[in-house]
Amino acid sequence: MKDKYEVLVSSDTSGALGVWDPSTGNCLHQYKGGVTRANTLTWIKQDWLLSAPPDKPLLNVWLGSKAEQAPVRMFTPAPTQALSASPSGLYLAAATAETITLYLVSTGAVVGVVTRHYQPITVLAWTADSSHWISGGEDGQVLVWSLVTAVSRRQLPGREEASLGQVTPRYTWTGHALPVTGIHVGHGPAHSARVVSASLDMTVKIYSMTTGDMLLSVSLTTPVTSIAMDNVETSVWAGDKAGDIHKICLLSPPRDVCVTSDSQGVTSLSRGHEASVTHLSVSCDGLLLASGDSSGGTHLWDTASGQIIRSLPHKSAISHLSFSLTPPALVNKESWSPGSKLVPLQKGVNKDKFECAVFRKTDILVSDTDANVEDDMEMEEDRDTSSHTVEELKQINQQLYKYSLKHILNSR
Repeated sequence: MKDKYEVLVSSDTSGALGVWDPSTGNCLHQYKGGVTRANTLTWIKQDWLLSAPPDKPLLNVWLGSKAEQAPVRMFTPAPTQALSASPSGLYLAAATAETITLYLVSTGAVVGVVTRHYQPITVLAWTADSSHWISGGEDGQVLVWSLVTAVSRRQLPGREEASLGQVTPRYTWTGHALPVTGIHVGHGPAHSARVVSASLDMTVKIYSMTTGDMLLSVSLTTPVTSIAMDNVETSVWAGDKAGDIHKICLLSPPRDVCVTSDSQGVTSLSRGHEASVTHLSVSCDGLLLASGDSSGGTHLWDTASGQIIRSLPHKSAISHLSFSLTPPALVNKESWSPGSKLVPLQKGVNKDKFECAVFRKTDILVSDTDANVEDDMEMEEDRDTSSHTVEELKQINQQLYKYSLKHILNSR
């Protein structure tokens, strides 16, 4: 696999989760032991693979080089509907119903809880610099959240005192009238990125993170169920409920913000799917387009000619499909070691406590993953038994401070 620079990761509702070679159609690796819900599969620095089952309040966890699940029990407040890790690998956003819980990956601690949607959240996506994440819901809203605002424990400059602890989105886009089915965030830092969203209201919208304005809205003739954009951001691909895939060219923007597919010159790839297109992904070089539908059909298209090159076998509806640079864990499974460590997620919210831990690479045991869980349990027990000692030291330190301050003032 050393000569493979890009792979295709796919999963379906039957529990199949595999890594494919897009040039040959061969399966390179399989992950076993869990069913993946749509919009919940995410990588943590290409070391760990996480997903959520459809009806259980926990997460599936795989070490990148292993086929079986890792024995790390990560529970969530409720069944997770959308899951996404920041590109930096430091934070994990999990959506349950209308609430988004933000976790610090190194400790599993809850560092923020935000809620502004009034219907269940369907999709989450991060900006490339990990400074913002975007959420879309069944209420048609697309909200942009600032990471600094969500994790802040003190008053930020320019914010009112009454707003402390009440997280508000940076942008609130309410252009969609029906549930949001897909979000794609463009390249670059948050202040210059573009966000593409799709909805069952048959529209594809493009927003600017610089000003918060809507740049373009394209109306199609069928509900849009998936969205993707190439790396150079010249084309947007939209899959619809009828099984067709539409290409929206951004090289010649129209004069009007709201246009129809006919006036924009949208081209279509038809006769490829017989069911709703659930996922789309474009390769790094923009030459291949991967598409999956609700019946299990998975195709690789040549973007220049619009022809199907090959199909991949799946048994049920596709729940994830994305091109990715080849994970180092799969290049050399024997000598590779992860650069991050996963621990169980915090249960509940403790607003008075905030922790941050840094693990060294030598602290991670790859050969025996069970030892990681045992070490975590021992650390948790030690922390509980020493909590009273920490409180005593705080009281002593406070008394010493008051004593010193009193004598310094009296000496003057």
